[in-house]
Amino acid sequence: MAVYGRCLLSFRIYVSCWLLGACFVLPWQAAAQDRSPFHAIDSLQALLRAHPRPDTIRLELLNRLGEELLEVDTRAAGAPRREALRQAARVRYRDLLAEALLSLADYHIALAQYDSAREPLEASRREFARLHDLGGQMRGLGRLARIADQQGRLAEALEYCLRGMAISSTGNERRFHTSLKIHAASLYTRLGEFGPARQ
Repeated sequence: MAVYGRCLLSFRIYVSCWLLGACFVLPWQAAAQDRSPFHAIDSLQALLRAHPRPDTIRLELLNRLGEELLEVDTRAAGAPRREALRQAARVRYRDLLAEALLSLADYHIALAQYDSAREPLEASRREFARLHDLGGQMRGLGRLARIADQQGRLAEALEYCLRGMAISSTGNERRFHTSLKIHAASLYTRLGEFGPARQ
């Protein structure tokens, strides 16, 4: 009986530990799944199906879907970005059109399709200039710097960075200035100009 009692006690302790672990592990796993890019993609696709009307809400959902897909399936990110561009032209909001053009350029840059990236990139820069959107102009120059860098044209990439940094930046634009400054420092170092890189 004593042996049976010890076995029963051990079994109860095992079951209690398993249940306690399940209480902590299963919710954590569910939360991790909720944060996964695939869960976000499924959620965005469901929202798009529920909101077929071409308006700014759908456009924002398409842009977010394109961003999520770019992380897990680069080529699949092209379709929502092209649709976003078509719808941005339809709703006639220049700021949304500029963002959609830049987003499409990012898609081509991610695939190293630099020639294909240039047309939407230049078009987005023109739209940002019309809007007097300094942050957008800085981002456009940053993308040109990235293309030149990835193609081995370091001096040209540095020139784009410096042009972007010369744009007056306040508030939200400062983060774009910081990104350009970091890229410029990297380029100075690779070009062997260590003095400017430290500034």
